[in-house]
Amino acid sequence: MKSGEQRLTFVYQPDSFVELNLLRGDSILINWEDRVLKLAGDTETVREKVVTKILKIKDSKILDFRSKYGKDLVFQYPMDSNYTETFKDYLYNWVEYYLTISKTLPVDDFIIDKSNTIIYSIEDAEKNGKRYTLIGIGIKASPENSSILQWLYLDNESHRMYEYDLGKDELIEII
Repeated sequence: MKSGEQRLTFVYQPDSFVELNLLRGDSILINWEDRVLKLAGDTETVREKVVTKILKIKDSKILDFRSKYGKDLVFQYPMDSNYTETFKDYLYNWVEYYLTISKTLPVDDFIIDKSNTIIYSIEDAEKNGKRYTLIGIGIKASPENSSILQWLYLDNESHRMYEYDLGKDELIEII
């Protein structure tokens, strides 16, 4: 979670909360407290922020996007890849979120033309000596015509997502 420029990390047990169906981009209110926790299989303890209550106060734009688009995004990846279903679901959620916040992609134009299908592909990549999962987002207007319009880079270590700025050849962090 990010608060201003400060990143915050919390510990929580999802099964101890009422199902909130939270989506990336939802506005939430979190109550938390500092607790001393014993690490599993270890004798050491750590002081962590532990969530005691979550309250959703506003839905993200994802629900509106899903309603307007009305179909699933199409996922393309190498057949010989070893991506887990959990990882693929994680990326799907990121792409869906990105489509709702993008200032560079004309997402509303994609949605208006119902013959368009939003696609995304993933592959492993390296940039500036660092390993990333590369995500290409585009449209498929017909079986013969598809194009990637935006590249995203997922840092495999920090799990931060970056938008690629082709003109400046730089990565810009997505919040």
